[in-house]
Amino acid sequence: MFILREYGKLKQVEKEITNNKLDTMGLSEIRWKDNGQIRTQNGNSLIFSDIGEDKEHKNGVGILMNKEARKSLMEWSPISERIISACFKTKIRNLTTIQCYAPTE
Repeated sequence: MFILREYGKLKQVEKEITNNKLDTMGLSEIRWKDNGQIRTQNGNSLIFSDIGEDKEHKNGVGILMNKEARKSLMEWSPISERIISACFKTKIRNLTTIQCYAPTE
């Protein structure tokens, strides 16, 4: 498991998306505060959601996208610290992706 709060972990996840030739990757327990989007040095984008009141940085979800997937992103919604949705435009139809986190407790 990658804890993205730790230095260098986002670069490791970016390496995985590149090595496996993925357009998007859903992430759980990213442990970042608030919600938003960032663009990495490699040109990938991360949208993330952690709008809970948790002060311990325990939850959070996100979707990491390469440059091509980012161009197709129409909209996204940070629903809670455990759910995020993103809508992509594809050649055939629009595609909605939902990333959920459910603890194993």
